Amino acid sequence: MAYAEYYKACLAGDVAKILAAVAQENRREFEAFSKDRQAMVVALLRDRPASIRIAAPVVSAAGASLSIEGRVPAGQKATGSITMVTEEGKWKVSRDRWTMSQE
Repeated sequence: MAYAEYYKACLAGDVAKILAAVAQENRREFEAFSKDRQAMVVALLRDRPASIRIAAPVVSAAGASLSIEGRVPAGQKATGSITMVTEEGKWKVSRDRWTMSQE
């Protein structure tokens, strides 16, 4: 699954693999950031649950959406809302948003 590969790249902080897995618009936005801001974004991408559960994607003509759940080390529940699009025949991450909650 394309998102799983992207997620592994995020945990590893592998910028080249992250950029290869995101939509062109996101890649251009990241590349326009200063080096300090790029480093901050990568640090945020690495700060994710080590283990996640991905629900079955909802696929439409416009793309796909995924819901993901996991727990951060502090015990908070992490919920991801992901949107994927196809570019050049491959699934790419268009939106990757997470929220934390106490349970």
